[in-house]
Amino acid sequence: MPCPGFAFQLQNRNTEDLSRDIHKVADYLSEHEVAHNMFLTYGKSFDSQSTEPTIRVFLWPRKKFIGIKEEAAFNVAVVELGGHLPIKVEELYGSLTEESIEETIRSACLGDQEYLSIKQNVTRLFS
Repeated sequence: MPCPGFAFQLQNRNTEDLSRDIHKVADYLSEHEVAHNMFLTYGKSFDSQSTEPTIRVFLWPRKKFIGIKEEAAFNVAVVELGGHLPIKVEELYGSLTEESIEETIRSACLGDQEYLSIKQNVTRLFS
C-alpha cells in the first residue's frame, strides 16, 4: 500500500474489543486534527496460517485537504486508500495509469517523520 496506516482484524476477538481499539486510534487522530480514512473489508486473516476469513479494518492518517479540490479523475477522500477508485470524470478515466494513481494517492500520505510520530503515540495508547 502506498500510505502507511494501522490495521485491525476481528479474528479471535469480540466486536466490542475491536471497536474499542479502532475508536481509540480514530479518537486520537481526531483530537490531534489528523485527517484519516477508514476502510472495512471481509477477507483473509493477516495470519497466513489461518484459512478462516475475518473482518479487517484499515485506518490511514493522511494529509488534510481544505478548500476546492482540483479537477482530477478521483480524489483521495473516502475509500481510495483501500483501492476503490470512484472515477468522477469519464474523459479522465482513459488517461489513468498505475503510476498516476500511485502518485495521486502518495500525495495524500503524511511525511515519514509525521507518520512515525503518530505511530509512536498510537503505540503508547495500547501499552
